Amino acid sequence: MRNGWQFTYEKLVKGYTEKQWGRDCKELPAFIIKRLPVRLTFDNNYFNALYQGIPVSGYTKMVENLLEGIEVRLNEDYLAKKQEYDQLAEKVVHTGAIDAFLITVLEIWNIVLFVLRMKF
Repeated sequence: MRNGWQFTYEKLVKGYTEKQWGRDCKELPAFIIKRLPVRLTFDNNYFNALYQGIPVSGYTKMVENLLEGIEVRLNEDYLAKKQEYDQLAEKVVHTGAIDAFLITVLEIWNIVLFVLRMKF
């Protein structure tokens, strides 16, 4: 990558990708970049679908509207205070790391993940 491609990568891809995956891009497998569409056209749509869109006020406002009237707590350690939080509501949504949840809540200590790759 050089010139325009390097600039585009640094400004649009690198920071977002590292934030999403929680690690330096150099540590990620190369195939991950294939998830980003590259088009050499004036079509600025992200998807190839005929009908698509982005919420008029943005995703943040859309989620705020969905959560209206629902108590939201951020930057909390749910697993450290699980009993306390579970008593607050009939349903509690935990969006933390799945491995920590499985180990703490379900007491699963050895997790084995099998990935089946199918070619069509």
